[in-house]
Amino acid sequence: MTPHTARATPPPQPRHISSPLILRQMPCTHVRVRIRSHLVKGAPLERVAVVTGDVIDSRKYVATSRTRLNNALRRGFDFVATALPGVALTTIEFRITAGDEFQFVLKAPQRSLESLFLLRSFLAHEAFKPPVRFRAAVGIGQAKYRPARNANVRPYEWDGPAFVSAREGLDLIKSQRSPERWTTIVTGNAEIDHEFNAILGLVDHLQRSWTTSQWEAIGWTMRGLKRHETARRLKVAHQNVSKRLSAAGWPAVAAATEYVQYRLSPHP
Repeated sequence: MTPHTARATPPPQPRHISSPLILRQMPCTHVRVRIRSHLVKGAPLERVAVVTGDVIDSRKYVATSRTRLNNALRRGFDFVATALPGVALTTIEFRITAGDEFQFVLKAPQRSLESLFLLRSFLAHEAFKPPVRFRAAVGIGQAKYRPARNANVRPYEWDGPAFVSAREGLDLIKSQRSPERWTTIVTGNAEIDHEFNAILGLVDHLQRSWTTSQWEAIGWTMRGLKRHETARRLKVAHQNVSKRLSAAGWPAVAAATEYVQYRLSPHP
């Protein structure tokens, strides 16, 4: 099943990203995230988002830092799964798949950008040198799981078009060798993919220059806090919050994020 192919009309007035969120800080944990499941083995899912990420310049982290980085990535996913209840796909755990790559699945594709930006905000506050940055491709499509070949290591395996799309999208970003591109969405619809690619190119350009302070203000804003509430959290004047959001170009990014969310949402 692919996204709605007809040219959709965006909401007449861009709104703040929906779904106000209240942060609950997650403790450091090595336990994989598992949520209740009602899936049938081998049955295709209607539509999911597979997110495949790649840590930029991962070789710059020494062995001890890499262990901390992997733990931070897992805690970041725990945080996203808690901040966006019901968005993470049931029973699948966050996976570090190939050294500097990681992967997770969302059952609400329209929330994929929101999930990515919250994860980036979380990692921006982690004490790493260099700061953690990652590329990510979102593959939209069907996926299914089946019993794994080695059930002692992993009880099931995943596959399907959504995984292929995420891999192809990430490979394309990496092959371009451009520090400008961080994010892509692959739906299988060429017109929509081209549209998203243009939008995300601008968003990536802005995000590359965001400071830790800006990520912090944006993270709280995405969770639904108003500027005076964010100011209290950050212990700064509310005017400073406004300056951080404005300097980051957040109003434009918020509008772009909501538009992508609207385009990826099911329509009658």
